[in-house]
Amino acid sequence: MKEILVSIDQMPAGIDWPYPVIYTGGLGHLELWQPIAGLDTYDIPAFTLDVTPFAGMLTDGAQHELTMELAPSPNSWRVDGNLLIYSSKSGAQETGAVTSHPDSFNATASQYGNLGFGTLNINTQANRTMVFKGYTEDTLMGRTTTVVREQMEYTNAQKLNLNNYLVEVTQNQTIEMQVTTYYPNVTREETRTISFSIHLENIYPYALKKNLIMYAVQLDIAYLASFALPTKSEQDYRSTTVTTTNEVPTFSSSSSEKLAATFGGITSDQYDSEDTIGECSHNYVASTAGVVTVDRFFNNCSV
Repeated sequence: MKEILVSIDQMPAGIDWPYPVIYTGGLGHLELWQPIAGLDTYDIPAFTLDVTPFAGMLTDGAQHELTMELAPSPNSWRVDGNLLIYSSKSGAQETGAVTSHPDSFNATASQYGNLGFGTLNINTQANRTMVFKGYTEDTLMGRTTTVVREQMEYTNAQKLNLNNYLVEVTQNQTIEMQVTTYYPNVTREETRTISFSIHLENIYPYALKKNLIMYAVQLDIAYLASFALPTKSEQDYRSTTVTTTNEVPTFSSSSSEKLAATFGGITSDQYDSEDTIGECSHNYVASTAGVVTVDRFFNNCSV
């Protein structure tokens, strides 16, 4: 599990979790991902963090440091970013400050497992809540206060069965970011929720049987994966956004994508999206033995 940590002047400013993108051949067999590739393989999304609570501090004319890092830090990953700046409508010089922020990126985490007759189960859970608050102020618009709240939940369950040499991994992660902006006469709130789940099933060669428990207990999953003969992969992505003004709903949108792949080239991918201004689409693609058998697109999500 990797995390992108963002800090401003060494203060925690936000955090995000990269999606576990599986590239073609990433699990050892091209049949799982041809001709339909895994989620986000060809379009890796950018992660957006709202650091508006720090805006007032950044307008003081002094030099500030914005840093991004990966935890745990891998040698093969590179990360860069863009700072998106929006000017106020008044155009007046703003002042402000950060009034509340977490002291660290610490999360609440737990891990437990049980060993049975030829079986091993390992479960990991983690969650984190971070709240950032700050304000900007100018002579024309008055004071605007922004509160950003991040709620993150993560679970990972691994099941190892030596009786059939099957290893199952199920991982779920959810991030909810709520941004509340208090203008002098208006309160605007936007809540964005993103969830991603992945389920993998792998079979291991008989020759590795005596070492499976040892490497699993040591949590050397990368070593185990190098011997995997994947049989099934399921990926599920969901995103929703809800916006309110003075507690009155003004806009909402949702999108979801579910991909299922099995060894032998039987794959399906379904994508749906809709919003409250009338946009709606449904796309379904399926393949067998490397040949696309179904490709349907509708501008109506009811089908």
